[in-house]
Amino acid sequence: MPSVAELDLYNLPIGEQIFANDPNPHMIAARERHPWLAKSPFGTVITEYLACSEILLMDDRLKTPAEQVVEIMGGAGTNWARFEVECLIARDGADHDRIRSAVKMAFSPRAVKAHQERIETVVLALLDEWAPMRHFDFEAFASRFPVAVMFGLMGVPPSRISEVKDWLEIVGQSFSLDRRIFPQILKGFDELWNFIDGLIEERAVAEARDATDLLDELIAAERSGSINATELRDLVLFLFVAGYDTSKNQLSHIMNFMLDRPEQWQRCATERGYCDKVVDESLRHSGVGTSYRNVARELQYRGVSFPTGTLLIFPMGIVCRYSGPFDNGLNFDPERPNAGRHMAFSRGMHSCLGMFLARLQIAAGLHLIAQRLKNPRRDGELVWRLFPGVWGPKHLPIAFEIMS
Repeated sequence: MPSVAELDLYNLPIGEQIFANDPNPHMIAARERHPWLAKSPFGTVITEYLACSEILLMDDRLKTPAEQVVEIMGGAGTNWARFEVECLIARDGADHDRIRSAVKMAFSPRAVKAHQERIETVVLALLDEWAPMRHFDFEAFASRFPVAVMFGLMGVPPSRISEVKDWLEIVGQSFSLDRRIFPQILKGFDELWNFIDGLIEERAVAEARDATDLLDELIAAERSGSINATELRDLVLFLFVAGYDTSKNQLSHIMNFMLDRPEQWQRCATERGYCDKVVDESLRHSGVGTSYRNVARELQYRGVSFPTGTLLIFPMGIVCRYSGPFDNGLNFDPERPNAGRHMAFSRGMHSCLGMFLARLQIAAGLHLIAQRLKNPRRDGELVWRLFPGVWGPKHLPIAFEIMS
């Protein structure tokens, strides 16, 4: 049985702007060379839907490659590195279940649905502030939305967003594997850590309140011994970062599609259910996330051996374009009946904790934004973030008319 290193695989230029701008020619060429494998400067890339799905479920042979990411980024010995190897997505087995149980009920479908009004209030307030401009960078607008929702869930005043927004932006690129930005990541992480430590200390001495929020629940979990003080801070930081880049980048992806599809944009304004379809199809066609796993024990799959230590990269956000149960997968079609079978939220024990919140807030936000921003059109150059990392438009200037 050949080792993956012995195969003649296409070298995908992930990490370069040419791939971020348009992955299609490279992914197609890779799959012509081998039906489900490619190589890259960082590790082995799984390029097929079924292979991604099946391998990611092999939790007993895989682990999150936090140590390798720390090594690639050159961050050993920092508090950021400690966080990367100890946070929720780096834990396995019972330890992972213990920490996840402290917060998972807050992100259940029922709990998330209760936040619909809060989400809509946040979006409407942003539209009141931004829509009169009649043109802006949509990515900058979108960046204010998910973080305001998460602040609300944590009981943190939205006026404090300005203290951390830039740090959330840069720390979200921790898994970009781009060493050039590591000094900014390190500074951003330390600033976020200090901010969150301050929030927890403030809440600990605050007077009792009638209602509790997510931060209260997490502090209670620490006091009960379910998690320790460091795990509490790690979990809050993880939720802030994970809920920031992903949702706002996905919303920017959707706007990029809608600028070329005015009829679909109009349907988003008039049909709330259609927005759910648009969100699922955007996650299938152009999801923002990439999953990484390290082979903890030799793995054999379809006659190929993956030795211990092999870094596997799963481009979950785009693999459904080229394979899987999707007819004409390169086309963006919200009426696709099986778009919900995408893998944008990954598979296995490390599937996305906030998937229900993400879908709800993007769809609810999309519906209200489409009602207020009429006839949106491009108003400048589209600039893409690098892939991997949290992929999506970095700048998306638009102009529009507003409701009279």
